[in-house]
Amino acid sequence: MGRRGRVPPPLDQILDQLVAPLYLRAIFGIDPPASGYPELLVNRLLGCAATHS
Repeated sequence: MGRRGRVPPPLDQILDQLVAPLYLRAIFGIDPPASGYPELLVNRLLGCAATHS
């Protein structure tokens, strides 16, 4: 259980939903994400994790 009493998402879910979108932008030279995009990814990940725990 995490510090906030929640079960953290599985590693594969973190990689797929948080790391991959940012990594692909860096590797393929896609424009930097808009302000707030990383926070959006985190919110989606944690929202999804909350429904799967």
